[in-house]
Amino acid sequence: MNDNYRTDELEDAIDYLEKASLFYLDKNYQHHFKWLMVALHGVLYGFGILAIKGSNPSATVYKSLERQIKKYFS
Repeated sequence: MNDNYRTDELEDAIDYLEKASLFYLDKNYQHHFKWLMVALHGVLYGFGILAIKGSNPSATVYKSLERQIKKYFS
């Protein structure tokens, strides 16, 4: 595996946006609408991740890791 390859969320979202534009313009491709929707989903997901990543980290809700042990048999 190549350890020099790096990517990030912004690059991925922009790549999806470029693919969406290609599928939007290629009307002759039989499944262009399906792949346009897949690419647009990737765009929305990628930019959504970026929006959450840039949010206030102190507003994050953390789930308690402590487990309550229920005793069914005493």
